[in-house]
Amino acid sequence: MGDAPLRIFERTNHSVIYIRIPFLPPSPANENSNYQQRPALWTGKDVVDFMRKAWDLDPPELIISVTGGARDFKMPTRLRNAFQRGLIAAAETTDAWIITGGTNSGVMKEVGDAIDKYRYKNTKKRSEIPCIAISSWHYTTDVEDLRQIPPDPHSIEAVTSTILDLTIENTVSRVKSYNNRKPDHEIEEGCDIDPNHTHFILLDDGYPPKGKNEGEDWRKFYPKEQANCRADLILNMRAEIEQEAAMMPGEAIKIPIIQVLTEGGASSILTICNALEKNTPVIVIKDSGRAADTIAALHKLLYGVETDRFLKIYEDSEKNQEIQQKFNRTLELMDNQIVNNTNRTVFGNLMKSKKGYFLITIFQFRLGEVENKLDDAILQALFNGIT
Repeated sequence: MGDAPLRIFERTNHSVIYIRIPFLPPSPANENSNYQQRPALWTGKDVVDFMRKAWDLDPPELIISVTGGARDFKMPTRLRNAFQRGLIAAAETTDAWIITGGTNSGVMKEVGDAIDKYRYKNTKKRSEIPCIAISSWHYTTDVEDLRQIPPDPHSIEAVTSTILDLTIENTVSRVKSYNNRKPDHEIEEGCDIDPNHTHFILLDDGYPPKGKNEGEDWRKFYPKEQANCRADLILNMRAEIEQEAAMMPGEAIKIPIIQVLTEGGASSILTICNALEKNTPVIVIKDSGRAADTIAALHKLLYGVETDRFLKIYEDSEKNQEIQQKFNRTLELMDNQIVNNTNRTVFGNLMKSKKGYFLITIFQFRLGEVENKLDDAILQALFNGIT
């Protein structure tokens, strides 16, 4: 089921590296299904060990996890440019890894474009910012272009006990072609992978079983109440990989993680909830639309606009029945693509918790004035998280 690392996109002026990894999705909601539990061949720790050893990635000083809108993503050009500049400046000054969902759409494409511009402006530099995509194998359009046939003798299936001994050098001569194209709008599920990320972890959820047509079998086990789309199946694994990447081998020090939300939908709300539950600070880009603006508005309703965090502000909000009732009514009336029955309860509880107050930082690019800096906001968010 797995493939050793390959380089792809050989028709561009650079190449990236991908590896296909089998993993076990969350248990299906339908307990009476014919779902067969497969062994969890790779854990988040296994993936991170591989990244460090086979890809020779230096430990970062910070992990910037970017989430947000995909197909319905809309952002004004000036805000998009400010976001790209701010993200690169933050990654450069903090020696960060950037992690995204890796598709060639929405905020992931904006991140990829930012990396491409950085690469173009710094052609004489040997180093580049690691931009790591964690995506779904079966959600990738034209994934057959990336399949290794015949099976490679060094595939994960053949060498599960020694996979971490693989090096990039023994695979650098093997290159796969993957031509990006815009998916047919009639295709409900799937998206190209972005060519400007530097590394790809493509998680194979095991659906469909061999011999069946691809595309729909996973729906029999995961209704929309559990997964809005197939890519949602990897959300927990991505979070696990990010948490493991924050652990320094042999040291008690933990690398800080920051989650950045730009626009987004219902899946982004769940991702933010997951981050908050793991005590990860979150930066919400106000005015980017949808989920981000929903969180910004509700956070303002509860706590006002003060950027510094004080326990008294939280306690006053918690005791203010008028504010609490208004928040509850507002949340209950929401039933759309952002807040609905799949995420309303956990989202509301976290927004009203100390984590929702202290760990969420609302950031707004003020265009036309002295531009707010995303890297400053990241430092503020990390400080708020330890207040």
